[in-house]
Formats: sequence, C-alpha cells, structure tokens
Amino acid sequence: MMLVSLTAPPSAPQNVRVTEIARDYVIIAWEPPLSDGNEKLLGYEVEKSMAGGGGVYVSAGYVDVGTLSFRVTRLHEGCEYMFRVSAENRVGLGQPAATERPVTVKLPFGESQLRSIS
Repeated sequence: MMLVSLTAPPSAPQNVRVTEIARDYVIIAWEPPLSDGNEKLLGYEVEKSMAGGGGVYVSAGYVDVGTLSFRVTRLHEGCEYMFRVSAENRVGLGQPAATERPVTVKLPFGESQLRSIS
C-alpha cells in the first residue's frame, strides 16, 4: 500500500490582532496556522484595506516564517483600516485571517493629554 501525502496551502493564521496604534502606523501580530498544508511554511503576507473601501486589500508587506508581527506603515491619521494575514507555503497562499473590527489610526492619547504634558 502506497501512502500519498496531499499538499495544500496552509490554513489561516490564528489570533490576528493589533498590538500598537500610532499616528501613521499599527503593529499587527498573529500566531501560526493550525495546518501547514503538509509543506514547510515560507512566510506571511500582510494586507491592509481602508474601512468602507469595498473590501479591497493591498499588500502592506511580507515577512519570513519566523516573524509573527509586522509594522504596517503609510497609514493616514484618523482613517479606519482592516488588516489581514495569510500564511504561504510552496503550494501558495492560504486563506487570510483578519482583524475583528476596523482600527482607527491616531495618536495613542488625546489632544487634551498632549497639552497637559507640555
């Protein structure tokens, strides 16, 4: 009897979340997918989409398999974004996992707090 090892793209990464929000960037973190599709994982594709933009995502960057966070830059203060991450193996990109809700890019504290600091 011959065993056949089926390969497929990996499953979606787990627990995609925003760990830091600033004026023009956010840091996204995640955990590896539950299944690698029977192929070695190569890395992760990180994408961004403006909330209300019709669900159109554009690439924000790519990281190697050992990296489980990414700083998404070139964001506009006051705008809302959605983020998603896909794992990749030799077969291709797997299904993405997205943040649960839109994230507003802004200073981590309000203007009134800024005035009290100075």
